[in-house]
Amino acid sequence: MLEHQPEDQQLAACDTLTGNREPNRNLDILRAIAVSVVLVAHCLPKSSPQQALGHYGVLIFFVHTALVLLLSLDRQGEAPGLARRFYLQRAFRIYPLSVLCVLVSLGCRISWPEAVFTPHSGLSITANLLLVQNFLAGPSVSAPLWSLPFEVQMYIVLPAIFLLLRRGTKVTILAVISLALPIAEALVRPLSGGWLTIYVPCFMGGVLAYSRYRCRRWLTWWLWPGVVGAFGIFYWITGQVVPCQWLVCMGLGLLAPVFREAPAGLLSKVAGLIARYSYGVYLAHVPLLWLCFQRLPGLPPAIRWLLFVPLMCIVPVALYHLIEEPMIRSGKAISFRVFPLPNLRSEIGRANPVSLPLAARAHLSPEPAVAGPQAVRHQ
Repeated sequence: MLEHQPEDQQLAACDTLTGNREPNRNLDILRAIAVSVVLVAHCLPKSSPQQALGHYGVLIFFVHTALVLLLSLDRQGEAPGLARRFYLQRAFRIYPLSVLCVLVSLGCRISWPEAVFTPHSGLSITANLLLVQNFLAGPSVSAPLWSLPFEVQMYIVLPAIFLLLRRGTKVTILAVISLALPIAEALVRPLSGGWLTIYVPCFMGGVLAYSRYRCRRWLTWWLWPGVVGAFGIFYWITGQVVPCQWLVCMGLGLLAPVFREAPAGLLSKVAGLIARYSYGVYLAHVPLLWLCFQRLPGLPPAIRWLLFVPLMCIVPVALYHLIEEPMIRSGKAISFRVFPLPNLRSEIGRANPVSLPLAARAHLSPEPAVAGPQAVRHQ
């Protein structure tokens, strides 16, 4: 049993089941594009293209996140306690930096792009800390926080979607349901100030990608960034209407699996670094913009940029190594201690071979593991 193994072996098993063993350079490129366009958009004056650029970056995040988390669940198979471990790990992943962002924004009275800080009620602050502000149709304390409640609520249903797909449910049925939910919400509460299901079809783009992830890869890798850019242009010229954002996300999901893996090289290394620190970039760039361009009005613009660019490189890296990475590892270790895997030797004997992960057999059985497909990096 995992709980009877030495702690270092338990952590090794946790990393094998939930960690990133092999790089997926195409997903690194996708995530790097997403955070880069959000950052660039928030550095530009407000305009229609700027709004489209920033929003498109978030839509890419939705597709990427759903796909990567499904791949992470796939590495665990249908091991007992799958959903509970997943929820605990995601809480350790998402909340530490988001709570820090809320506290820093409130403590420093950060307002960006607005010039004046708007006080928040106790209810609004609580909703932002819990990442449920979309239920209240209220403002986010920091602009990038608006997307996180939709991600957190996606986490709730993702293990169920994974199990449905594993057990033969057609992905087209799930796609139709995802489209029906926001349409039904619009009909039931047309005058509501907030949407709860508007981005469900966007996350479905990641589900579509997962369902086709082992299809034949027949397109050369260098077309992949161009396709991502083309979808962004399409989203802008169509006026950023809601059905188009659904179409863009599902299109990205359907096409993502058909591109060959990008080669190891400078582009892939840079994309991998940006992807690793992307959550810190996403949450830290607004406070840093506020600091450099609103709180230091006496400095020449060139000096402000010379200050902002290094800070954008230093702060996310520091946040990752001081907060993100330790909390991710703690979440993994705690989740496997609180919801330990049972002795899988008997489970393997009587279960469907595809229902249990190869990694679990490698760490929980003395017999050598049978060679299998390499796990996919990222989460």
